[in-house]
Amino acid sequence: MQNLNTDILSSRITSLMQEKKINQADLAAEIDMTQPNFSRAINNKNGQCFTLEQVYKLAQYFEVSVDYLLGNTKPANKQSEKDICEFFISLIESRKLVTIEHTREEEIYTPIYRDRLPDCDITKEQVTYTSFLFPSYFDPGPLDRFDEDQIDNLRQDVLFGGNNDDSNIRINAFFTRYLQIYNMFVHNQMKEELFHEITKKFLDDLQ
Repeated sequence: MQNLNTDILSSRITSLMQEKKINQADLAAEIDMTQPNFSRAINNKNGQCFTLEQVYKLAQYFEVSVDYLLGNTKPANKQSEKDICEFFISLIESRKLVTIEHTREEEIYTPIYRDRLPDCDITKEQVTYTSFLFPSYFDPGPLDRFDEDQIDNLRQDVLFGGNNDDSNIRINAFFTRYLQIYNMFVHNQMKEELFHEITKKFLDDLQ
């Protein structure tokens, strides 16, 4: 993800608002902003700007990528380490995913020289990683970060709809299906053209 270009961001949001025929007040409510703050952010006034979480919510609402909103024209397969980390930050801060510790056995190849010839030692170690998952049930976290109105809204949502995260349920279902065909593809049990065709169909099924 490239550095934030507020002019491109504002231009693209404005264009998408016109296409969607939504006004500032309604869009601000969609991303948990006040209309005055939204107006200042989109017009780059008084140092107000959209947060990363708000940009992510805008991308979700308009069904476009964050990169598109920021004017990023780099190929998708050229993501930098910063791009990847910023993307996961946006998901963590919007509570779309949670982290867990996962330990797995790794084979580690250490280059050495034996009799002046290059070789390597192979060892096995248990390595712990931070892993990510999309919870199917929403956890709001500590309630002391919410005001009374937000807590009341949350309580009403839970009373009438439970705490299912329908979006994450669909994401999990997608990855279950996708990983099945991906494993077939990498083990030469499916042709590449068919693999990409089915993957596109799975993606098109998502909202």
